[in-house]
Amino acid sequence: MNAIVVKQVKLLGCPGVPANSVADLLIDDKGYVVDIQKHLDPPAGVRVIDAEGTYVSPGWIDLHTHVYYGVTDLSIQPGEVGPSTGVHVLADAGSAGEANFIGLRDYVIAKHDFPIVAYLNVGSIGLVKTNHISELSGYKSFDVDGILQTVEDNKDSIRALKLRASHVILQDWGITPVKMAKKIAQLAHLPLFVHVGEAPPLLEEILAVLTEGDLVTHCYHGKKGGSIVVDRSVMDCVRDAVARGVLLDVGHGAASFSFPVAQLALQEGITPFSISTDLHVHNVNGPVWDLATTMSKMLAVGLPLEDVVQAVTVNPANFLRLDQYGSIAVGKQANLTLFRLVDQELAALDSKGNELRLERFIQPWLVIRGTKVQEAHSRNPYVS
Repeated sequence: MNAIVVKQVKLLGCPGVPANSVADLLIDDKGYVVDIQKHLDPPAGVRVIDAEGTYVSPGWIDLHTHVYYGVTDLSIQPGEVGPSTGVHVLADAGSAGEANFIGLRDYVIAKHDFPIVAYLNVGSIGLVKTNHISELSGYKSFDVDGILQTVEDNKDSIRALKLRASHVILQDWGITPVKMAKKIAQLAHLPLFVHVGEAPPLLEEILAVLTEGDLVTHCYHGKKGGSIVVDRSVMDCVRDAVARGVLLDVGHGAASFSFPVAQLALQEGITPFSISTDLHVHNVNGPVWDLATTMSKMLAVGLPLEDVVQAVTVNPANFLRLDQYGSIAVGKQANLTLFRLVDQELAALDSKGNELRLERFIQPWLVIRGTKVQEAHSRNPYVS
């Protein structure tokens, strides 16, 4: 019998149940949650997991990673940062374009037993050589027919289009690629996932193009001329965009997360829709490490635990249209992450080299996928 009872765990992300309520969960032998009670008497032969003092949330989702390993010069192996670190779903953010997406689909997505989805880069070659060869060097970089056909052929895998809209990528091309990418996204009936950074184009210009459901990643970067807290007028533009449904994603990365910017933004009420890592070869061994570390950093700068969890569960599940993720409910598949909130002082760095001392760390413990239970841990070597 493969049924499981999780005993005395603190619930987060269970609709209709107050956060931090302690309960028992019964998962049947088909991997579905069939009962949630304050106390359950486990049936004979059921595996019992004593989870007293730990939390359970819907399975974590990392909305921004690079896992086209062996093809792009920045991608990592998906298994390094998947269920073994508490993460159920990875989204590859534009590593592949229409010219090489089939490799990502057949040799990465299809080869793993946990979900990997993708945002198709509007530049045909994707991130083959990252910043050395821009995927958007001119109008010939866009193949509209190729993009639309690739989306049509891969509806199960492609959940958005990806554009890197910063000066280091676009050089002097300005706002035109953003407008072109938005038009293609509309034709494809997909949201646009936009990397922001150094201006130009100005963040205000980019936000003016975006509409409800589009997502801006690297929202708390500290790069000159493009930060959301550079002045009051920019913050007002950000608020206006959020009010009309534009979404903000953390996307930590190697150069795209600033503690001071995040702290000031939160003080101003500019909160993230999602928390993601932008994991790749240049940050997977610090300062990012994994999603748990990024979540812990957001907890340290002032985002409440319930909001941190929502930003890696229900919100990204909605963005990616993943029906079996995002909540804990009777009748739903058991895709769960169990974690501990550890009291530990830990010096953490942002992408600018600023140090912040964390007092609490979100430490993944177990991943439950249906009836499969797997141990999980943070990759951060400084966590005890």
